[in-house]
Amino acid sequence: MEVLTMLSKTNKTMGMNDMKGLNEYAEQRSIKDPTFKKELDQQRINFSAAALVRDLRKSTGLSQREFAKRVGKPQSTIFKIESANMNVSTGLLSEIGAVLNKKLVMEYV
Repeated sequence: MEVLTMLSKTNKTMGMNDMKGLNEYAEQRSIKDPTFKKELDQQRINFSAAALVRDLRKSTGLSQREFAKRVGKPQSTIFKIESANMNVSTGLLSEIGAVLNKKLVMEYV
């Protein structure tokens, strides 16, 4: 949870220099600490999934509650995904997309 706490500091009050310093710290710490790196990598995935689901929901014009009902999940699940507090599976992301006639596409970069 240390990574989540650290990343939560990246709110709108931080300037570009603060973000650069935070990113540099995270990269250096990741080199030295495999556990930290693993958690940081997972949080990056969670933030990507959060943005993906939030953007998909907003494109439908639905509230979290309406979106959750449409995809057959509790509103709390949508909230957890969108706030990056859930290690969401690709299966769940595909399921959400399928209900909205969207296809999940993944790639290695």
